[in-house]
Amino acid sequence: MRNFRFRDHVVLCLLTDEGSALTGLVNFVMPLRTSNVRFRDLPDIVVLCDTTYLRREWTSICNFPKIYVYHVSFGSPPRNPSKPLICLFYVVVLFSCRVTKSSCF
Repeated sequence: MRNFRFRDHVVLCLLTDEGSALTGLVNFVMPLRTSNVRFRDLPDIVVLCDTTYLRREWTSICNFPKIYVYHVSFGSPPRNPSKPLICLFYVVVLFSCRVTKSSCF
């Protein structure tokens, strides 16, 4: 895996699992990739998520540039906590689409 140094980027944390409802990521990404912004000025989008979930939405966002995906199982410790992934960023966005059995009628 390549080492990237992100700066002035958007971090998107998807608190989902493989059975979660779709979040409509294309609606989040599209405004960040507007055609009137030069390529070099586009902020990187770093997606932290369970990649088994993201496979279902990947076809709608895969053609947008500068999107980086890292597999994260929330609730488990990071593999290498001595190397920080995220330093300086514009914003952190949390999406949660988990459905519990107790919330169903």
